[in-house]
Amino acid sequence: MSEEAKSTFFDESDSDEEGSMKKILSPEEEEFALADVMKNKAEGGEHFKAQNFDEALKSYTACINTLKKAG
Repeated sequence: MSEEAKSTFFDESDSDEEGSMKKILSPEEEEFALADVMKNKAEGGEHFKAQNFDEALKSYTACINTLKKAG
């Protein structure tokens, strides 16, 4: 594998390393975040079943990002 074809995924910093404080969400914000996660998870599952892996990854990543923001 050539140098320019190598993945740099593991070289990127993890957002968890940037120092995070727990957020306190209102029940409404928590409900909204959970609904967003469930929507993106379902969309990711549909993309995965259709073998559209790039879109599935985007949906699953959106789930993770929402959960990280919610604390």
